[in-house]
Amino acid sequence: MVVPDNNKQTYEDKFEVIDNEIRKRYYKWHLHALAWLDFDDVSQIIRAHIYNKWDQWDQSRPIEPWVNKIISNQLKNILRNNYSNFARPCVSCKHNQSKEQ
Repeated sequence: MVVPDNNKQTYEDKFEVIDNEIRKRYYKWHLHALAWLDFDDVSQIIRAHIYNKWDQWDQSRPIEPWVNKIISNQLKNILRNNYSNFARPCVSCKHNQSKEQ
């Protein structure tokens, strides 16, 4: 079922639903090692991502599963992108050894 353009819902129409789904994930945020990145920052990143992908939502389907998939993927991406920057280097890796050995 295709929704006519004049009946399309905007991001602003669904903001409360989106915000509620994001707030449900507050206690699943575990990256407290970075003082400069808290959950409010993460929420803004996720909201911006949902806004940018808004035209990809099939409006004949419920929004919650679509939003939750984006939230899950973005949380994984943010954790990976920020935590991996602080991972210890492999000390036994041949590329981490001096050439004298």
